[in-house]
Amino acid sequence: MSLFREKPPEPAAASREPSALQVDGSTQYLTVSLPNRDSVVYPELLAIVKDAGFQLEPTNRKWWLRDRHKVLTFLARHLQDFREKYRAQFTPGFNQRTTQLQFAKLTATAGGREGAFEVGIELTAPGADEEALRGAVARGQAYIETSRGLILVNPNSAQKLAEAQRALGGPSGGGAPLARFRRSVTAAELPALESLLESLAVPFETPATWKTRSEALRKLDRLAPAPMDAELSVRLR
Repeated sequence: MSLFREKPPEPAAASREPSALQVDGSTQYLTVSLPNRDSVVYPELLAIVKDAGFQLEPTNRKWWLRDRHKVLTFLARHLQDFREKYRAQFTPGFNQRTTQLQFAKLTATAGGREGAFEVGIELTAPGADEEALRGAVARGQAYIETSRGLILVNPNSAQKLAEAQRALGGPSGGGAPLARFRRSVTAAELPALESLLESLAVPFETPATWKTRSEALRKLDRLAPAPMDAELSVRLR
């Protein structure tokens, strides 16, 4: 019998790669831990952090971004996708240190009555006036600093704002879109406008009169015939 006992195998080292996307930091810096390399979203997440200027720290396998302007620009572009598309896990510290962040919201409104309709599309944010919002959109600026906190301007919202305003006959000559834009529309334009705003995924509420007229124009073949005078009906026969 051997005088030496066989040494048991060393336990496999635990993978330092998380199973989910993890985010920590503040408005001054960010750390991102990517999910396992076999995750289907790993390649696109890796491309996102590299494009944003993150640097990998080999000792902990975390990607670091240490520049306030780049951090705020990154959050404006990707925070919503990280939350909704990639189901990222945010640390309590990150949530606490970013409570002052708000997103500018893109909405469309409609009003009016039979024969006189109006549609509007606007970008709004608490504490940010129209001029500040328009300037941010014109310059491609991803955030605005106000007395009530930081306002993030998602580039997708800015693009939708510009597309919708062009379709509605907004500022011409390549000018920057307005933060708030309204114009009168005819009943015949209602179905096309609804389709446009739906395609841009812009929240949109319509009054009852608008819905009734728009539905009728979409289904002209289903409209009930107009009432006809009995004597006229006999003559036409």
